[in-house]
Amino acid sequence: MHLFPLVMSAALAAAEPPAAFKQGILPAQPPHIVGGGEVLLEVAVAASGTVREIRTLRATAPYTDLLRGAVKNWMFEPARTVAGAAVSSRLLVGGSYRPAVVPGSGPTLSEAQRDVATASAGVPFPSDTMPASYPPLAFGSSQVFLEFIIAADGTFTAEVVGEANSPFREAALEAARKWRFRPVGAPSLAYVVFGFRPQP
Repeated sequence: MHLFPLVMSAALAAAEPPAAFKQGILPAQPPHIVGGGEVLLEVAVAASGTVREIRTLRATAPYTDLLRGAVKNWMFEPARTVAGAAVSSRLLVGGSYRPAVVPGSGPTLSEAQRDVATASAGVPFPSDTMPASYPPLAFGSSQVFLEFIIAADGTFTAEVVGEANSPFREAALEAARKWRFRPVGAPSLAYVVFGFRPQP
């Protein structure tokens, strides 16, 4: 698990800024789980920058509970009005976990992912996603935390938050480039943890 500091995007600095990740610890990856899957959470951020509420939009056990448990303690720079006043807001946090097998540990399958709720208006939601491939020259497990900087029309760029080991860094960015978001009408941010575990 890693503690990541705030990385403020220069692309959003001149606009009315949405809530932005400030600090938090990534969830642990369960070593005994074979299957992968996706988790998508709608996170309500209070004007103080604390997490006020978490709604599960897409679930895959056991990853859903692990990600929710980590996100509830994250801190955000709150969204602000044009005048600079802090306001509450909502954003997307996701987890994309590739399947894995850990030899000799009695691995079990994860549950199939399922959509359980619809995102609120204004929350960026992916219309297409892609899990990251395990890099051929890599070994061991890793997580890469990406910030998606999403324009009003759904186009985006993705940047790594904190430090990430290559080649996992490039594999996560390559997968992220294949994601697509629905237009939300205003610039926004989303955060996705890409989890990597080796397969034999």
